[in-house]
Amino acid sequence: MINIESKEINSYLGNRNIKIINEKFKGKDLINEEEIAFQVDLIVRFHKLIGEYKENLIPRIGSNIGKDLEYYKFQLKRLKADLEYRKTKQEKNLLDLNIISNGNELLNKGEKAINHILRNNYKKLIQRSMTNYEVCLGKVDDSNLRYTVSIEDGIEINTIKYLSYNLKEHDLYNYIKRLKKKDIPIEANKIIEYYVDSLGLSIDSMEYLKGFIYYPNESLRIWDKYILNKKELSFDKYLNDFKKGQIIDNIYIDEIIGGDFGDK
Repeated sequence: MINIESKEINSYLGNRNIKIINEKFKGKDLINEEEIAFQVDLIVRFHKLIGEYKENLIPRIGSNIGKDLEYYKFQLKRLKADLEYRKTKQEKNLLDLNIISNGNELLNKGEKAINHILRNNYKKLIQRSMTNYEVCLGKVDDSNLRYTVSIEDGIEINTIKYLSYNLKEHDLYNYIKRLKKKDIPIEANKIIEYYVDSLGLSIDSMEYLKGFIYYPNESLRIWDKYILNKKELSFDKYLNDFKKGQIIDNIYIDEIIGGDFGDK
C-alpha cells in the first residue's frame, strides 16, 4: 500500500480531474445490471483520465504486475500437496471428504485457467503495461470510486492506498472478484468485451481476463483459509463457505466457457 498523504500523487491525479477526498462512500450490497454497467464505465473513465500522460512515472507507488498469476501458481502447488495429505488422513471430517471429492476438479480448473492466460500473449501484455506505465486503482467498487459534480467530467476517489502499477485489465478483474464474493451473477463475457473495446485493448486482453475469471478463486480461497486457519472459524463455517464457493465459481465459469476456451 502507498502513502496516501503523498502530495505528489494527489497533485498528479488532481491535474487529471481525479479528486481524492479520503471519505468512505456508502456502497450497495445488492446491485443490478445497470448499476454494474455504470461502475464499469467509471473504471474505464479512471483509466482514460490517468493514462493520458504515459511518459510520466507516478512517484511512490509499488508494482503488482504479475503478482496475481504468481500467487495462483503458488496456491495450486500448496493445495495439491494438501489434497494428497487429506487422502492419507486416518480420520476424515466432512470438509476433508468434500475436498477429496472436489479437489482434483478445482485444481484442474485452476491449471486450465493459468495455461489459458499464458498461451494468450501474457508476456506481451506485461510489456505493454510496463511501457505505458499503466496504473490500477485496486479498489474500484462504488465504495471507493464515483463521479463528481464539482469537476467537469471528473471522478472522486475515497482512497488511493491500493494504487499500483499493474495491467489495466486488473481493475476490471478486481471489480468482478468483488461481485463474485457478494454472490452477484453477471454477464462476464459481455462486461469483458465492453471494457476491452472501451479502452482499445486487444483480443489478448479479453482472453487474459477470461482466464482469470475462469480460475475458481472463491473455492480455493476458502480451502486456503481452512489450511491456514488464521481467523479460527468454525468447522461448519468453512464447510458451508467451501460449498458456496463452488457454486458461485461454477456460475462464473459457466458464463466464461466458450467452444474454444482453453484450446487456443
